[in-house]
Amino acid sequence: MSVDSHCQGEVALRRRTPRQPRGQQTVDALVTAAAVLIDEVGFEQLTTKAIAARAGTSIGSFYQFFANKEAVVNELVQRYRSQVRQYLHNAIGNPRHGISAAWVSEIILGLTEIYRNMPGFRGVWSGRHRTGPLGDQAQALRQEVFDVLDQALDKTFPDVAIQTRRRGLGVALETAYLLLSNVDDKQLVLTELQRMLGPYLASYFPAAPDPTGSKFSPITAARNDG
Repeated sequence: MSVDSHCQGEVALRRRTPRQPRGQQTVDALVTAAAVLIDEVGFEQLTTKAIAARAGTSIGSFYQFFANKEAVVNELVQRYRSQVRQYLHNAIGNPRHGISAAWVSEIILGLTEIYRNMPGFRGVWSGRHRTGPLGDQAQALRQEVFDVLDQALDKTFPDVAIQTRRRGLGVALETAYLLLSNVDDKQLVLTELQRMLGPYLASYFPAAPDPTGSKFSPITAARNDG
């Protein structure tokens, strides 16, 4: 089953959508409570009763909006996916001059900051949530990053074969996830990823020929700008 089909299936676990501000406040409190509790006790120990108590509401109110804890987690991930999608759409721009180290750095730094502020999923890249419902939802977040970047690169570099584009992007993202998950010095990792992935991706997505005849080097330009 694909990530998207899984998430669409989980949406059915939402009992009803609030129509009044008070109901929306209750839903927001339940989602926030679930996120905090996942960090504290883990998904396996998470209960609907604990979520309701942490949110300061009754278990009856919980079941007005959600069928079970999986439904709350699904709601949480949908919100995170929306944040990731919005950030990437704003940050990607149109890398028509090819992929640069500065462009890679901006994407990595922005995503790192977003994930750092995602209660419940801060450990998503550490490998703690590889299986089960939470693992599926963690994969949904990764898939969101891949899909948005893949679509942007397809639009900007239509001459790059789909297999080539996805191979290069997939390797770059997995490299970033692996290093960020296993090296404690995050600033060092970010610096090295910028140096490493800029030239790597530039080899897959080269700058378009300059109509003036001069050769544009995105890597050199990024260094000069920085």
